[in-house]
Amino acid sequence: MEFQSIAAIVFLILLGGFLFLQRKKIQVQKILFPFLYVVLYRTKLGLRQMDSWARRFPRLLNWFGNVSIALGFLGMATICVMLVYGLYQLFSAPTAAAGVSLVLPFKAKGVFYVPFFYWILTIFVVAVLHEFCHGVMARVHGIPVKFSGFAFLAVLIPILPAAFVEPDEKKMAKKSTRAQLSVFAAGPVSNLLTAGLVILAMIAVVNPVLGILFTPNGVQ
Repeated sequence: MEFQSIAAIVFLILLGGFLFLQRKKIQVQKILFPFLYVVLYRTKLGLRQMDSWARRFPRLLNWFGNVSIALGFLGMATICVMLVYGLYQLFSAPTAAAGVSLVLPFKAKGVFYVPFFYWILTIFVVAVLHEFCHGVMARVHGIPVKFSGFAFLAVLIPILPAAFVEPDEKKMAKKSTRAQLSVFAAGPVSNLLTAGLVILAMIAVVNPVLGILFTPNGVQ
């Protein structure tokens, strides 16, 4: 067994042990328990930073929220078109690749394999930025954020880590539709911006550096 797979198994064991030790502090949302369920571990991490950002950049964040609403609807339309096209391909050409698949650090049929350390680092960055932006936008509109925390989708055992923020739903329901939509859209749009920045960094920084370090000579 290769090192990346061993690291993934060790991670799952350590994660299971942590949740067992913290069992009094977690909440289990049962779906098809014990085969499928979600584990929530609530914290206060990042709440002060959300308040600070909301106070320091209200105008910029309001503008970001408005743009996020438009991009959010555009993104949903794009995904729907892609899913319908993928379904069409699946029926018209059975050998076509699936349009949607799980991204996991394990090699299995129907799974898009990613080495464990890439997988866990990517999830951490995506989840933290996503939920942080939800929380910041909630605070911009005066909606209290009660908790932040970590979530784990479990199939018998916890497998997929995630994160969450928990705004006051009663106060959020009293806000305008625009405010609510901006809170919902801020997370996904922050991930799109992160992806764009990473691509730009690869093009502008990483690729030129690699070009200096390595010179392809072809076959010798």
